[in-house]
Amino acid sequence: MDKTTMDDIAREAHYSKATLYTYFKSKDEIFYYNVLDGMKLLHARLQSTLKKEADTRTTYLDICNELAKFCEEKPLYFHSMLETIASDAQSRTETPVLNDIFQMGEALNDDVDILVKRGIEQGFFDADFPSLPTGSVHWAALSGIVSFAIQKQDYIYQRMGMRKEDFLQFGFQMMFHSIAKEIGDGS
Repeated sequence: MDKTTMDDIAREAHYSKATLYTYFKSKDEIFYYNVLDGMKLLHARLQSTLKKEADTRTTYLDICNELAKFCEEKPLYFHSMLETIASDAQSRTETPVLNDIFQMGEALNDDVDILVKRGIEQGFFDADFPSLPTGSVHWAALSGIVSFAIQKQDYIYQRMGMRKEDFLQFGFQMMFHSIAKEIGDGS
């Protein structure tokens, strides 16, 4: 991204640089709109998964698999969403798309929060874990697991004898059990 210029973007988009500047202030703003598009796509997938009639464990694993699938299908979107993006009030006022990104980020956090709260209500998760930080920790860990599995799949197979898919399922199960109640206690 740092080496990309507005000339490069204009050439690839088949527009003049002047036309791009009519719609965007900078290449950073173009990047932000791409991040927002990715977040919207992921939010739609998570919403679809949350609406299914399934127990918490199934929904949790389905969300994990959606995240992995999203990363495989849309790696630029996935990795862009993990970048540091200004979220302070002044930046969001000066660059409105940052406010949209912030709001969509909150919607994604709410998706995960819904899952954790549902898991507590259904007796799958320990109520001692506050839902929002618990969801954020899981989101961060799952993003790392997915990135590692995709980028290091050859190593994982050579070192552990596991296919990427098996490693992902192992990681997802491990994360689920990190907040699940003890066996025989609803999990």
